[in-house]
Amino acid sequence: MMGRQIAHLVRLVDDLLDLSRVTHGRLELRWRARAAAGSGGARTATEPRRPRLIEAHGHELVFQCRDDQLAIDGDTQRLAQVISNLLSNSAKYTPPGGRITLAIEHDAAYAVIRVVDTGIGIPSDSITRIFEMFSQIRSDGHQTEGELGIGLALVRYLVELDGGYCDR
Repeated sequence: MMGRQIAHLVRLVDDLLDLSRVTHGRLELRWRARAAAGSGGARTATEPRRPRLIEAHGHELVFQCRDDQLAIDGDTQRLAQVISNLLSNSAKYTPPGGRITLAIEHDAAYAVIRVVDTGIGIPSDSITRIFEMFSQIRSDGHQTEGELGIGLALVRYLVELDGGYCDR
């Protein structure tokens, strides 16, 4: 239990430091041309950072990629961080034994990363707020456990720094 708590605390501090670096313009992306984004590449990128909540809650994690040859120019470490934060958020709000799907596809010149789950969903009036710093949505009595509300804000900052955008 102590190990889990320490790992959780380390992740929170790392996210806070990264968020500080991004908001102060001190984080530089390390671009690598043609990072594999197919289902195998996404699985490989997220495995070391795979959210423990997925396993702890008995969730099924499904990878979908229509084009295994899809490649992304970008910072593979930050891409893995974005995907990990999205999956962690999804795992928190999905009842035990749920299903989380990570879909990667392309739309014109952009890679689209989509996380879909069998969780409680996001109220439509909160969609724009979920990517704001320290934003926490509490619905149906669900309480966040020791969270700061920075994971999705960090996702937005990293994606925008890389020239992309976040929406629902």
